[in-house]
This record gives sequence, structure tokens and C-alpha cells, in this order.
Amino acid sequence: AVQVVANVDLHMPGLNLNATLTTTAGGLTTITNSGVASIGGNITSAGNLLFAGSGGITLGANLQTTGAGSSISVNTSTVTITGDRFLTTNNGSILLDRVLTNLAQAHTLTLDAGTAQITVDNNVGVNGTELAGFTVLHAGNVVFSGVAATLDVTAVSITNTGSTTFNGAATIDNSLAVHSGSDIVVNSAISAAGAGAAIDLQAGAISGTGSVNLTSSGSLLSTAIGSDIQVQAGATSGNILLTGLGSNITANDVVTLTAPNGSITGLGTVTGASLQLSAATGINDGTVSHGGLRTNAGDISAVNTQTSIVNIANTHSTLTTVSNLQTVGADLTFKQTGGGNLSFTGQISSGSGIVNGGNIWLENSVTGSTLTFANTATLSTAAGSGGGLTVSGVTLNFATAPVFGAGNITIIGGADYTIIDADLTVPGTIQLSARRDVIVRATVTASASGSDVIINADSDNDGVGGAWIDESALTDAKLVAGHSVQIQG
Repeated sequence: AVQVVANVDLHMPGLNLNATLTTTAGGLTTITNSGVASIGGNITSAGNLLFAGSGGITLGANLQTTGAGSSISVNTSTVTITGDRFLTTNNGSILLDRVLTNLAQAHTLTLDAGTAQITVDNNVGVNGTELAGFTVLHAGNVVFSGVAATLDVTAVSITNTGSTTFNGAATIDNSLAVHSGSDIVVNSAISAAGAGAAIDLQAGAISGTGSVNLTSSGSLLSTAIGSDIQVQAGATSGNILLTGLGSNITANDVVTLTAPNGSITGLGTVTGASLQLSAATGINDGTVSHGGLRTNAGDISAVNTQTSIVNIANTHSTLTTVSNLQTVGADLTFKQTGGGNLSFTGQISSGSGIVNGGNIWLENSVTGSTLTFANTATLSTAAGSGGGLTVSGVTLNFATAPVFGAGNITIIGGADYTIIDADLTVPGTIQLSARRDVIVRATVTASASGSDVIINADSDNDGVGGAWIDESALTDAKLVAGHSVQIQG
């Protein structure tokens, strides 16, 4: 063991340090090597610990600084760890260049910088010789500083009070978990191959304030069967932003996006077997027109808790089930393309008991595709009054009658026929249309004094189609309007 009550400054081509080295009384430690520095004993420096050379470092021991704010810096050297290694400071920064392991998937590097920044300037692991783990126990900001700062690691875990920024691509064999006290910024492609929660990003984990931003070059991908992606913004404030068309989030199974007091917006596409979207200030593409957030999923829930627009544009080739679609006092839109059928099974609401509902637009208009409502579905634009109904290309047989408040409801399917199989009472005007026949087998009532019932059969004007009032012994098929009934076709 070597203990020095002063600075240590070692300049040499190579170094074999097999004993512990400790400096006290604020002593700085500087190692400048042009060849390989083999560190076999722990280094504990009271002051800054600096590796200033160009030669490689074989790290067979741990590094620590004890003075308040004292840093560990490896300017340009490649560090190769030969076992599980720890780098620890007393709220001092840590700077690393390239980090490798001498044995694939066998060793973990653990960093603890207290409240100070950790910066990685180059790659951590390489494909085929991955570190078993890269762990940040404590830090302020964590920055993978450039496109060269890639990650090829079996598992990554980061817990820090500041922000986390990924500028280099990350290929994770198992899982990536980042719980940051501030923002998480993804400027690169991140993929993880683990089962379960393969990617878990939580911004504002300590402060409650933080956003997750996938920039135009950022994306998230989980590839294993049954793998999930979880992304959460701060509980007090923070958004989830998919900035560009390539800012995609893709999971094999479930994608969960949660912004408790923020929005989920952007031009990227969210893909998974199931999507669970929860926000407060909107779910849409974030443009001035509030177009649809692009999704591709067979099961979707989208719930917004404040007065903001929810607009989902889902592209799916097989059945999509929507279990919840909600906002409060704003417009609510779900449009399906891709040819898959669409079924609503839960609550669809655009208002509340005290907040006037916005307009609801539900559409699956690809020719031959269906739009249906399960017996468990409810549909409401309450509170308020005066809402109307527009229907085309679907069969309506609600188990629970829709509640019409201030917002209008539009339902458009891909069938040639529009069939009303259950009684409908609407305060506003009712418009029923179809490319072929409009068939009414129940009582349809536009109840307000100025409301109309308007039927437009053969809407494509090809001479095929008409209007049917199709009453049976068990039904009372009729049209009732506060103002007028108009039939064309």
C-alpha cells in the first residue's frame, strides 16, 4: 500500500500498479501513460484523479475520490475492466472515454458521482463483447455525449437527479431502466432485447418535473416476444414528445405512455400489441391542427384528464379493440385505416358531469371494414345540450343508449349499408347516409324543436340504394323530428 500526503504525478510509458494508492490532504493524482496502465490496486485520491495519457487502462481495481467535488477523469484512454468495477466520487464529476470488458457479458461497471455530472464520450462495450452491466447509482446529469458514445451492454440502469441524454445508439441485450430527476432526451436509436419491461424511462422521478423527448433521430424498440416499453413524464409537469416522423416507439407487446400533467404528442408512430396512453393536456400529433397521433396496435386505451384534444390515427390490418377513449371538454377523434375491423368496448366520452362535452368522431371507413360497439361500450358528450348525430356505413345496436350533451357524434364505417337496430333519441339533428341502403328498424327521434332527421341513401349516386323503414312485429320503426324529416335516395 502506498499513502501520500501530497500530489501524485506519474509520467511513464506503462504502469503496473498492484498495490493500493491513497492520497490525503487534498492530494491530486495524475497518471500520464503512453502504453498500457495496469491498475491492480484500488486508487483513492483526496483530490482529482486524472488519467491524462493516450495509452490504454486495464482496470483490475476500483477508483475513488474523497474530497468534496473531486473528479475522476479519463480523457482519451480506453478502459478495459477485468471484473466488476466501481468508480465513486464525493459529488465530483466522472468523465470516461471508451469502456470495454475483457470477457463478454461477465463484468459490470458501476458509477456513483453523487450530485455531479457523468459524461461518456465514446462507446461502452462492443457488439459481441458486451459489458454485463452499466450502472449509475447516483449522479446529476448523465450525458452520452456524441454519436460515438454508443452502448453495447447486457443491462443498463441509471438513477440520477438531473437529466439524461443519449446521443449514441444503444443496443441492450436485456433491459434499459432510466429514472431521471429531470428530462430524458433520446437523440439516437435505442433497442433492448429483454423480456418484460425491456425499456423503462421515467423523467422527473425525484422532482416531479421532467419530459421525455425523442428528437427527430431518436427511437425506442423492444424486440423480444412479450417485451414492453414504459415511458413516463414527471408527475407534476412534463410531456412525452415524438418529434419527427422517425421518432418511433415500437414494442413487441405493451407500450405504456404516461404524462400525468402533460401531453403525448408528435409525428412518430407508437406500435405495439397493446397501447396504454394516459395524459392531461392532450394526445395528438402536436401540430396546429391537432391531427392524429400515429399508432399501430390491436388494443388501445387513450385517456386524457383535462380540457385538451385527443386524436388517434391508428393503422392496423387486423381487429383493433378500443377499451377507453376519453377527454374532458374537448374534441375526441379515433380514425382507423389499414383494413382491420374496429370495435369499441368501453367508455367513450368527451365531457363530464359538469363540463360540456366536445365533438366525438369515430371512423373506420376503409371499404368492407366494420366499426362496432360491444354491449359494454358507452358513448357520451355530456354535459351540455344540443349535440347531433351523423352515421354512415355501420350497424348501430347500442346496449346502452348514447348520451348527447354539447358535442356532436359522428360514426363512419366501411359498410355499404347503414342499419339502425336500436332506438335513438338525439336532441340535435340526425343524419343517416349510406352508399346503398339506409335501413331503419327502430324509432329514431330528433327531439329538439329545430332538429331534423335527414336520410341520404345511395350517397355515391350510382343508382343503387334506397331508404327503408323496416318494421317487424317486434319493432316500432319510425322517424320523429322536432322540425322536419328529409329522405333522399
